[in-house]
Amino acid sequence: MLRLIVVDDEALARQRLRDLLDGQADVALVGEAGSVSDAVRLITQERPDGVLLDIEMADGTGFDVVRRLADPPSIVFVTAYSHHAVDAFGVRAVDYLLKPVRQSRLEEALRRLHAAIRPAEPRIPDTIPAMFHMRLSGGTLSVLHDAIVFLGAERDYTRIVVEGRPPLLVRQPLGRSAAELPDTTFRRLGRSLVVNLARLREVDQKSRDTTWIRLAGWDQAVVLGRAASEDLRRILSPSKK
Repeated sequence: MLRLIVVDDEALARQRLRDLLDGQADVALVGEAGSVSDAVRLITQERPDGVLLDIEMADGTGFDVVRRLADPPSIVFVTAYSHHAVDAFGVRAVDYLLKPVRQSRLEEALRRLHAAIRPAEPRIPDTIPAMFHMRLSGGTLSVLHDAIVFLGAERDYTRIVVEGRPPLLVRQPLGRSAAELPDTTFRRLGRSLVVNLARLREVDQKSRDTTWIRLAGWDQAVVLGRAASEDLRRILSPSKK
């Protein structure tokens, strides 16, 4: 519920705003004031969510009201004069309405007030990061795809190297583990290795049959045999036979 106070030194102007607010969903008018001093007292007492505030009044201005409040609520200025607009937004007004106020413009100002007092919602990512799930002796461990450096075959097991932790041994063959990862990033090199190409940093071809590669997140060179070296060359130079 949006709790509002109306401040204007003209009774007819306050009546006009009351009529426009009547029937608005989730809006409660908790008080009215006709002067700067009464407005400061009422706002301090009621602590509303927002104030529909006139600017030029007999005993001062709406800016005087804002300056005299230690913690002013959200403000919508309502005035017959357009030349105050710059000053209004200088005190972080939510909106600036010109008299006579139209219903559509008031409703827009109310939407802005609702948005101003609504707590920020936690941002939900556009896409959920992909995870790789491993069954270990102590339960199931899930890691981001991006954190995996490479996978190696260990007979009927898969050795999985994840950045920032010791290698993990999973009781399933390499082919089955690799099938759970996107083949656009994780590529099979020979029979016993699957590499995260996004982490490839250096390729050092020692001979036709031996290549050393370095991967971000692993401080040792990974040695490739002849078949794995040929697979890597085909991936890096797809136009070459």
